[in-house]
Amino acid sequence: MTTTDTTDGTHTLGDSADTDPGTAPAVTGPADHGDELDVFDDVVDPRLRARWVEARRAEGRRRLYVLCGIAGVLALGVIAYVIANSSLLGAGTIEVHGTDAATAATVRSAAHIADGEPLLFLDTGAVAQRVERVPTVAHADVSTELPSTVVIRVTPRVPVAWVPNPNPATPVAVVDRAGRVISVATAAPAGLPRMAGVGLAGRPGTRVERAPLRALAALPPVLRSQVARFEARAADGPVLVLGGPAPIATEIHLGSLEGMRAKATAALAVMDTLRAQGTRVRILGVQVPDAPFTKGAL
Repeated sequence: MTTTDTTDGTHTLGDSADTDPGTAPAVTGPADHGDELDVFDDVVDPRLRARWVEARRAEGRRRLYVLCGIAGVLALGVIAYVIANSSLLGAGTIEVHGTDAATAATVRSAAHIADGEPLLFLDTGAVAQRVERVPTVAHADVSTELPSTVVIRVTPRVPVAWVPNPNPATPVAVVDRAGRVISVATAAPAGLPRMAGVGLAGRPGTRVERAPLRALAALPPVLRSQVARFEARAADGPVLVLGGPAPIATEIHLGSLEGMRAKATAALAVMDTLRAQGTRVRILGVQVPDAPFTKGAL
């Protein structure tokens, strides 16, 4: 015999007879967590909550400070760039010290500094190199003075001799101790000796052999002022030919370019002795400074 169960299998929450007393009622709708801070208040001590809130606020302030700092640095950089590239700090005046007016004009032209060129970005080293290409300039020091001044201090080259120049229009080339041609002229400058044995000179800015010129420049002024020619002879080596109406010695034979100071000292001592004796000689040899000799009384 078959029986049919007509009992309803669905139970409601309110049906306490069919609910297990040890089981919590099931939630059938979506969970409502409420506000996070409300839950935090219910679970955490209020003092801990205050610390948490203050930490969040401090972190926010730090982020704000960082953002403000970055924005400030960027703003200052933009302002500095605009000012540096504006005419407010641009080159307006070029002062040249250490030379005459004519050379100063050449120096300004060689510096090649554009009017209004930003001083903060001016390559002073490159400017100095351009100025030092001027034949009469030995050294240049370049600095800037805000807001608009460039100062160029030059050390001029000092002429020590003249050298023959193959150009018939300007047969004389004036050179310094480094062998650099400073200028060319139609006639030899007064007071400068002729230098032989260093090759032919070219246009201003070119060079000839420098060793004999350095030896000549190393002589004491009292002896160098008496030299009319500096010759390099195959048989005798370097020779100083003295000028003037009645030189004590017509020629001073050096032997080599070594020990020029000692040789000059020995030559001057012998010349003082000869002058005191009223004697003139054709050759004064100081190849060995400690053993000078004379030859050919005049």
